Amino acid sequence: MSGGLAQGEALLYCPGKLVVPDGTVEDSAAEKLNFLACVDALHKKVSARGEAARAAGETLQAEILDAHLEILEDTDSVIDPILAAIESEKKNAALAVQEVFDGIAAAFEALDDAYLRERGADMRDLKIQLLREVMGVQDAAPVRMDTPAVLVARDLTPSETAGLDSNCVLGILCEDGGRTSHTAVLANEMGIPAVMGCKGALQAAASARFVQLDGSSGYACFDPDEASIAAFAQKAARSARDDCEAYRHARTRTADGREKLLYANVASAEECRSACQNGCEGVGLFRSEFLFYQSGEQLPTEEAQYRVYAEAVRNMQGRPIIIRTFDAGGDKKIPALKLEADENPFLGYRAIRICLRERTLFKTQLRALLRAGREGTLRIMFPMIATAAELREAKEVFHEARGELLRENIPIAEHVELGIMIEVPSAVMMSDLLAREVDFFSIGTNDLTQYTLAADRGNKRVANLYSHYDPAVIRMIAHTIESAHKAGIPCGMCGEAAGDASYVPLLLGLGLDEFSVTSRAIPALRAAMARLREETCRELAARVLRLATREEVASVLTGTGED
Repeated sequence: MSGGLAQGEALLYCPGKLVVPDGTVEDSAAEKLNFLACVDALHKKVSARGEAARAAGETLQAEILDAHLEILEDTDSVIDPILAAIESEKKNAALAVQEVFDGIAAAFEALDDAYLRERGADMRDLKIQLLREVMGVQDAAPVRMDTPAVLVARDLTPSETAGLDSNCVLGILCEDGGRTSHTAVLANEMGIPAVMGCKGALQAAASARFVQLDGSSGYACFDPDEASIAAFAQKAARSARDDCEAYRHARTRTADGREKLLYANVASAEECRSACQNGCEGVGLFRSEFLFYQSGEQLPTEEAQYRVYAEAVRNMQGRPIIIRTFDAGGDKKIPALKLEADENPFLGYRAIRICLRERTLFKTQLRALLRAGREGTLRIMFPMIATAAELREAKEVFHEARGELLRENIPIAEHVELGIMIEVPSAVMMSDLLAREVDFFSIGTNDLTQYTLAADRGNKRVANLYSHYDPAVIRMIAHTIESAHKAGIPCGMCGEAAGDASYVPLLLGLGLDEFSVTSRAIPALRAAMARLREETCRELAARVLRLATREEVASVLTGTGED
């Protein structure tokens, strides 16, 4: 589900079904070659969409597309069975694709685990995309809506959901799917109320003109009477969505008056402007690799970087902005770097490790940042610090860059705070010592979760292990915050967990100082914090730290901590 209230005209969405031919082929060798060419073509399309989503800061969409790439690269379970059906049974490629993907999807859907069961929808989504390639059918156009309405469908694929215009889609009502489906998670990320698994919705929508739904409770009603519509509208007026406007530019305070900071995650100078419009108190993560994605085969020059950073700092209108230095490698491929493929990219050559090896590249960026710092309040953050030695070497390059600029009489910021991302367990365990050498911490829960649990967040076979609700991850977060506060520095968070409404009371109870989230989420999150008491949240955190499983944690966090 995706929380929130919505009512309006019901728009039935029934995309045309692909008709797969059931004939055989004479030249199975040629059919196999054609199929492999189609797989390669789709792989390039999905990869390009993933890089674009990641560069734009749309982390969730990027991770879903990464999962699709993994399916396309699964030789044993996906590619080889299709090739075998073409060769041994002389099935045409489209029929072989349909049967293999449907079989895998059905296997997922038969599992007891709700998360894994929902992955069947991803298989069916990718099946449709691959069928279009094999059959030479043009990609489906995004769902278009001329006027705002509630979209009613049997189901929406993750790719269809990602293409929706959130300004026109008042809500989503689907017959299939569940609260852990990628459709529901994406809808929540986009701020669209959604109810999944509403049986009979299509039949009801065929004759109905109006629908209302509550994404939090799963309630849906077709053609309510006028009194019900009026009452629902009044309820909506008191909902969190309308609270957003009241809290958009307010100070971030808990119900007992404790002030916190709500920052935004951005990927461009333009996004800084929209983040301010959404009431951010600063930027907690500016993904500087966005520039490197856009630069093609050439790395951006110091001057090109300076112009972008300076514009970003100016757009913040005096609010602080934390710019993370170049973070590539792992799942982030930068064309101009021409990095060799790592056997295990998440444990390989990435982020600060690249910067310390490619010191010219690193120093060029630091010079541009120091120059841009004159335009406002700029802070610099180093990613993926695993050891004190790495941090000290990074600071050494920073001071080298600063010294060069001073000798060249180039104006720079008088003072720039330096911080690090805490995203690997070694940094957590050394956080008491690392805190003495920096001005701030920012916890990156996406990487910290996968490294703590040894579970690649993009690998469906271990997806059931990957969760920031795991007690081990929570203890890592608690230890990091405690170390920061003992050293007298603030600790923020810019990972996915910072924007999880159920998780926020726990983070407040652990003492997190700054929450950095997608800018669209800021008003609603500020409204939610205004209803929380810090003392109650501390009691909640103490209770959670005694729990042993993520299921216990999730159960306790549901609806806890409100005034």
